[in-house]
Amino acid sequence: NGKINNTTEFTTIGARWQYMGDGFTSHTLLSSLEINENLALFDADFYVKAKSNLYKLYHESVFDLDKHQIMLGAELVDNRVPVDVKVIQKPENDFQAPVSRQDILELHKTFIAKSYVGFIQDTYKIKKNHTFRYGIRAWKTDFQNFSIGIDPRVSYVNDYSNDLSF
Repeated sequence: NGKINNTTEFTTIGARWQYMGDGFTSHTLLSSLEINENLALFDADFYVKAKSNLYKLYHESVFDLDKHQIMLGAELVDNRVPVDVKVIQKPENDFQAPVSRQDILELHKTFIAKSYVGFIQDTYKIKKNHTFRYGIRAWKTDFQNFSIGIDPRVSYVNDYSNDLSF
């Protein structure tokens, strides 16, 4: 039976601090996102219940210096996902015995992933409609085997009009 029942609920709570001064802006965001997921497939022979809690702290400071705009920032994320899964393995054909307790697989586990990000970038205004942006983003996570990384960033933008950029 291909019946699917799914419900998703989420709650977001956050606080933001922002400062705007001459040549300097800064903002910090502290947030919590909770997602409740209940999924049942095939008349509840298979179900997944998960409650994800994502806690985040983000900060960004921007310095306006003549033709340069320097941005420094950091992001800290803590993601916790307790999962409750039940799978009933049905017989492969009509001649096998009915489902027994050994045919029921269950998982009750909380997955935790933390990540830390730092970045710096410069947006250089070459001319009125020509911009060169470069920077670097470094990150560390304990999610699976991703560990640490560094991502360089480079882009050039030519604004042909208010509505068209390449």
